[in-house]
Amino acid sequence: MKIWYPEDGVPPDPGWWAPLMRFGLATARDGLPALDPDEFMFMGRIVRSGRPDLWLYKHIYSRRYANLDDRGTPYRYIPPKDVLRSTSNGRYVLHKDRRSAWWQLELLEFSPALGPDRSAAVDDDDNDDGGPPPDWDDRWDGDWPADDAPAA
Repeated sequence: MKIWYPEDGVPPDPGWWAPLMRFGLATARDGLPALDPDEFMFMGRIVRSGRPDLWLYKHIYSRRYANLDDRGTPYRYIPPKDVLRSTSNGRYVLHKDRRSAWWQLELLEFSPALGPDRSAAVDDDDNDDGGPPPDWDDRWDGDWPADDAPAA
């Protein structure tokens, strides 16, 4: 098993993202919310002889990995039983299903795109009619506090 990383300074290749897009489209067809590819980092590709290569993506918020083959099929990593004494790096096996692989990414908890709409939770004491708050300029009296004057 070899790990391939893009060389430093090489512009990203859109093809690196194809497995993640395939996985995202398949999970969306399964009824799950769409993935935001901008929330993932491309970590590299594991080249495995006689088996499919695996593309590794890490979610920037949950820090969870999506390990996918070229078709977007998810795999899970199984570490060696004794990490300190093992000569093995662990292994990747097919994930039991796409839905559980999607849930394992913990997107609902960490993804801003999939989180609840927090705009209704904003406390707006200045505006009781339910509309937008007044512009700051409408409340501005024109005088800076003495301790903020140099910053202005």
